Amino acid sequence: MKRHNAQNFFNYALCSLGLITVGTLVAAPCFAVTPAAYLENAQVFATGKKFQAFRVPTVDSTGKVQYFDVTIDLNVLANGSINKTTAAINSVVSPNFAANKFIAGTYVYNDATCTLVTTVLQGGRTEVVFSCKDYNGKINFQANWITGLISGHPFELDLRAAGIDKLAYYNNYSWGEVANTAGNSWENCFNTSDIISARQIGNTLSIGNYGNVNKQECAVNLTKK
Repeated sequence: MKRHNAQNFFNYALCSLGLITVGTLVAAPCFAVTPAAYLENAQVFATGKKFQAFRVPTVDSTGKVQYFDVTIDLNVLANGSINKTTAAINSVVSPNFAANKFIAGTYVYNDATCTLVTTVLQGGRTEVVFSCKDYNGKINFQANWITGLISGHPFELDLRAAGIDKLAYYNNYSWGEVANTAGNSWENCFNTSDIISARQIGNTLSIGNYGNVNKQECAVNLTKK
């Protein structure tokens, strides 16, 4: 009976997981991968005759994962049916926006309990809606911020007016504005309409206040429950 040495057994084990070895390096898959797309993992919007899917994951024959933004414009014929041969399909590589991914849920700071909710906007940006209540259950702070570059940002005009685009590190953060500070107890740090930065670091949410300039005036760190 043929015997296998330890290296051959190791290589066989890796291949069984879809990997091969070259010397001591793990390389490409042993077996060809069937190219596929996974729309169920994309953000999908549909209005009228237009279908849009953002960050559609695809896998090529080597197992490489890529992300695409896809738009389909349907052509409706005079009789109301859809012409299946002339739909306009456009696909571009999804942009990789700098800034954090934010974790939805409940956050606390001193006597404040806050809720963070996220939604994906058309174009692939993520919007965060943030709302806090004091120990009496009264809302005392509300803000929202949006990921991505300043160019095309929903608050672009305000951010540029404050000079945020001049900060070399601005793309390490998401940017937005304070909507309400009624009864805010955070050391009087935030005021309505102030520009804020936001960043997620593990279970810590860091929010900085820039007022209407490009220098941080104060900040608060909240912890996810």
